[in-house]
Amino acid sequence: MKDTKGIGRNTWKKEQGFTLVEILVAMVLILVALLGAAQLQIMTIFTNTASNERTTAITLAQDKLESLRTLPFSQIGNSPFSDTSGIYTRTWQVESDTPAQGMARVTVTVSWKNKQVQAQSIIANGLS
Repeated sequence: MKDTKGIGRNTWKKEQGFTLVEILVAMVLILVALLGAAQLQIMTIFTNTASNERTTAITLAQDKLESLRTLPFSQIGNSPFSDTSGIYTRTWQVESDTPAQGMARVTVTVSWKNKQVQAQSIIANGLS
């Protein structure tokens, strides 16, 4: 006579492992987490690029303020001036005898367009 103990309905319940549904649910959860991480990475790259652009613009403005500060007062003109460096346009204007006699107010504006073609600018003021 054959031994029939292991054959029957309970055979499937005794087997260990994951069902196809459990594997699919786990894959969906992992996919959602990975997509969220990818979106976060993309936003981090955009933010980092914007920060680098702004830092470069601030450096250009500070450099121009410092270079104008080293010039004698007679060599600084009152007209608006500008120069271009890559994606940045730097303009500066000097107002003589402002706020007091023998002083000059210098305004430097650096403008650029970011990768989304949005106009950006910073303004730096100084006295000479």
